[in-house]
Amino acid sequence: MNHLAQISTVPGYILAGGKSSRMGQDKGLMLFGQQTLAEFIIQKIKQALSSIIIVTNNDRYSKFGFEVIPDYYQNKGPAGGIYSALKHSSVRNDYIFIFSCDMPFITSDSILWFLNQSNSAQIILTQFQGVPQPLFGMYHTSCLDAWEILLQKNVLKLQNIISHFETSIIDIENNPLFFPTFFTNLNTPSDVTNALNNLTHGN
Repeated sequence: MNHLAQISTVPGYILAGGKSSRMGQDKGLMLFGQQTLAEFIIQKIKQALSSIIIVTNNDRYSKFGFEVIPDYYQNKGPAGGIYSALKHSSVRNDYIFIFSCDMPFITSDSILWFLNQSNSAQIILTQFQGVPQPLFGMYHTSCLDAWEILLQKNVLKLQNIISHFETSIIDIENNPLFFPTFFTNLNTPSDVTNALNNLTHGN
């Protein structure tokens, strides 16, 4: 995979701009064990990628020591966050890796494996139970213009957006790196409790 040979050339963008209405507080800044959830996610990603950028309108994320960029379009959810990441990286004309700030089960090994399996499609994703997972995947900056048009038309559901692009699904069936809880995201305080319990017991 010549275009992905150097891991450090693929920047990781963490989407941390959600309203977190069901959680009652900013997810990434809430305590997750002995650190914030954002710090927990960052620790996983930085073992695989040398460049991390956080997409959020909350300046408090700057305390983690990484570049923070705001949403270019406000109140567009993850679709807007991905657009902001693509626009920020568009001068590179290359891939970016997108992560959600509330998926604590991702691992550096899974990121590295995914990079090594990737190809030249515009969007490269895995799928779980037959559903593509757009918040752990790679996007080429060639998506930028068409993505903006969809945002302007208020097409915000990621499953609908990715259908407009050349998308490759990487097979992870029976791959132990992608265990059943891998794509779990945290929306409520009870989700956090369950996630910490699962991590304590090995996942």
